[in-house]
Amino acid sequence: MLRFFLICLYCALCAKTSANAEQEFPEARGSRILPVGEWVRSPIVVVGEVTNISSYGEQAVHHLPYPMANWVNTLHWCQGDFLVTAVVKGVLPVPPKKFLWASGLAGCKLYDNDPALVASRYRTRAWFVREEGEYLRPVFDYGTYYFVGVCAAWEEGPPRQPGSGSAPSSSPQRRTASHRTPTPNIFSAR
Repeated sequence: MLRFFLICLYCALCAKTSANAEQEFPEARGSRILPVGEWVRSPIVVVGEVTNISSYGEQAVHHLPYPMANWVNTLHWCQGDFLVTAVVKGVLPVPPKKFLWASGLAGCKLYDNDPALVASRYRTRAWFVREEGEYLRPVFDYGTYYFVGVCAAWEEGPPRQPGSGSAPSSSPQRRTASHRTPTPNIFSAR
C-alpha cells in the first residue's frame, strides 16, 4: 500500500512539473528608468486598479539581465483583472484584457499593503502598460515602476482645452500667453 502511495505521489509531481514546463511565458523585461521614462515608453497609461490577482505560473530562469538580482532563478507570473477608471494616454483595447506580470518574489503582490507605507495609501494609481498578445503587460516587469500613485482620489473635472496644458478657466476673462498661470514643476526639489 505504501509503495502504491509513493508511486502515485511521484506520478502527480512529474505531471505537475511537465505541465509547468509546457506553459509558455512572455519575455520578461527589466529596466532602471524613472517614471518620466516609463511615461515616454508606455503606449498606454491607465488610471485604475488590478483586482482578482492570482498566480499564472512559475518559470525557471537563469541569469536574467540587469537589473534582476543574479540569485533569482524563478519568475513568478501573476495575473489580475484591470478595473479602469480613465485612460490618460493611448487607447485601451475593448473588451479589457487581463494584466500579466512577472516577479522575482513569490506572492503576486503589486505593492505592500502595510498602512505605514505611502504606497498602500494611494487612492489613484496611473499604470504604465502595453498590449502583448491577449494580455496587458507592464512596460517593464522588474527594476522600475508599474505605476505612479497619489493619495488623492481621481475625480472627473472639466475637459482640458486642446493644446493649452491647463484646465479651462471658470472666469469669463480670456487667457493669453501673458496671463497664463505658471505650471508648477513637480520634479524640482524644494
